[in-house]
Amino acid sequence: MNPIKKISFLLAAASAAGVLQAQQNYSSSPSAASDQPGVLGQSFTELGFGVQSLRHTSDEPFDATLRGNIPVSQNVDVSLGYGYSWLNGDTDIHNELLAADTKFYTQLDNHMKPYIGGLVGYQWAKTDFDHQFPVAATSQDRWVWGVSAGVEIPVGTFAFTPHVGYVDSMESNSLGHYNYGAEAQHWFTQTVGSYADVSYNDLRHENSTWTYVAGLRFRF
Repeated sequence: MNPIKKISFLLAAASAAGVLQAQQNYSSSPSAASDQPGVLGQSFTELGFGVQSLRHTSDEPFDATLRGNIPVSQNVDVSLGYGYSWLNGDTDIHNELLAADTKFYTQLDNHMKPYIGGLVGYQWAKTDFDHQFPVAATSQDRWVWGVSAGVEIPVGTFAFTPHVGYVDSMESNSLGHYNYGAEAQHWFTQTVGSYADVSYNDLRHENSTWTYVAGLRFRF
């Protein structure tokens, strides 16, 4: 295992350990929806479903995500998530990603919460060329990393979060992509909420895309 992979593994392990430690040492009851409309500093589980709009093709990739978030201190959240995306067409593409991320945030006097974050994960990707004879398939496993920044803005019982991020692999000469988006979040009850996110993905040397995601969150 090369040094980058060792560091990535240690970061992921440390994040997972932080989640377990937080469950033992950091406890807070769910806030009322009107008191805390956002998600930073909250313990919750998230289920999401998304679709990506591609140019010059009618095929659209879909993805599903499962993620858990735990505050490990007053200004630090740690999350662990799994995502699965797929595209069925002339070429079938299947991607799986297991990733841990950490967000560092602060609360301003106007209750806004700017944050910065980092992500490290491992991706499994498989491509099947169904209309090729003989049928061929390729697979690729790789480590990925990412950074993000944004600000959570409470507006009544809603929270709006404009955000920007960058994701790349740890392979030499790889080309990552930027994304720019905004999320709307609302807690219907003290423990159940929903969110919607729209992001523009700047793939640099490829056609850029839009991603639309909606899901549920369960606070505990």
